[in-house]
Amino acid sequence: MQSLSDVVDYAVEEYMNYIENYEYEVPFHTPLWDFTWAVRSCYSPDADPGRVFEAVEPEVRRRGSWSMFRDPNGYTLTREEAYLEFLYNWKKMRWAFGPGPFELAVKRAAANPLSVEIGHNGPPMPLYERFVSIAGWLQVLMEDAPIMLPCLKMGDLLDVSPMTITRMRKRAISEGLLSKTAEHSYSQGRATEFRFEIGQFPILAEAKEAGSSTPTSQDASAVP
Repeated sequence: MQSLSDVVDYAVEEYMNYIENYEYEVPFHTPLWDFTWAVRSCYSPDADPGRVFEAVEPEVRRRGSWSMFRDPNGYTLTREEAYLEFLYNWKKMRWAFGPGPFELAVKRAAANPLSVEIGHNGPPMPLYERFVSIAGWLQVLMEDAPIMLPCLKMGDLLDVSPMTITRMRKRAISEGLLSKTAEHSYSQGRATEFRFEIGQFPILAEAKEAGSSTPTSQDASAVP
């Protein structure tokens, strides 16, 4: 299970990436924006931001203080400023499948890849197995919620075209590994939603049984 320490490490890393690449690659925004986004992506949409702030603050203090967060001009934050910005950012951000669960799924898939039966006379398909592994571990992290496997993001990760990801999704559906639970909707800004059959892989079923789920607003102090 992922700890709060892991979540804060991830969030601080996202903040540091922003500061390091600000001048060349990304637009300006406030010091805690990337930190808040990274933390929020590891929580359910209805989590209380005040309770989440209180939960992550000890981990931040263990690494120093809120003053370690600054904008590219060097302005640092007090605790009160950090609290106000965290709550403001949290409420302003639109909840979606964020980088937290996806990045964690990629890491778990690399550490514990799934083996997929390719069929007679079929060539090795390492990219497809990686795709399936990411989808499977993502479902474990999202528990009973649907998962999204965006073609552009998955394509960039696997270095293939979006159309190849579409074909991988269809293959996984035909093999009974994925089922589509909702079609995409441009008008509603909703991506296609899926459910992965984790029962076909004992390692995934065991991980879910162990409690690898996303935190809720009732439990803002423990993050898997």
